[in-house]
Amino acid sequence: MKDILVTILIFTGLNLYSQSVELFSGINYGGALPSEKLENSKGSGCLGLSLGTGINFEISKKFMFSPSLSYELRRFKYTSQEHNDTVVSVDMFGSPASLPTYYTAFVSGKPLLHYATLNLPIKLYYNEKMSLNFGIYYGFAFVGKDITEVLVQIGEGGVIDDQYIEQDNWDKINRHEIGLSLGGSYSISERIDIT
Repeated sequence: MKDILVTILIFTGLNLYSQSVELFSGINYGGALPSEKLENSKGSGCLGLSLGTGINFEISKKFMFSPSLSYELRRFKYTSQEHNDTVVSVDMFGSPASLPTYYTAFVSGKPLLHYATLNLPIKLYYNEKMSLNFGIYYGFAFVGKDITEVLVQIGEGGVIDDQYIEQDNWDKINRHEIGLSLGGSYSISERIDIT
């Protein structure tokens, strides 16, 4: 799964030994999205939280290296529906029989993931207030849950009881991610940026 995360961060800057230290908090929106389009499946992002700290190292007047470490709460939701033919065994007048029919499986989930993320961006300043940010990041999901609910209905329902399954897929989630980051920053004031 590819991970798309849109983040809005509000930065507060401090000065420490001529380096600018940032404390930031904000909200994020997004989550894991499938790398291929699946029929009868959809996913959407949910609001999350981001908290962290970073430091700015001036390389030149136009470039700055700004490593940061953050905690991110990420959430998203997904649904899927699968329809397939099947055969069920039933008791007809005291004798076992196999009847061709179909089933419909309804799947839904809403993962809640806690990440530690290391960002290593370079900031290219367009002017005093605006910058283009690009670099790499590494994230590790250190705790979370992915409760998946599955409801299986045989035929139109009513003849054979529906089957309900609930399971936690946390152990199936890829907890490591690495990627490229691209974004921008705009300074509202000396101490507040929108990224």
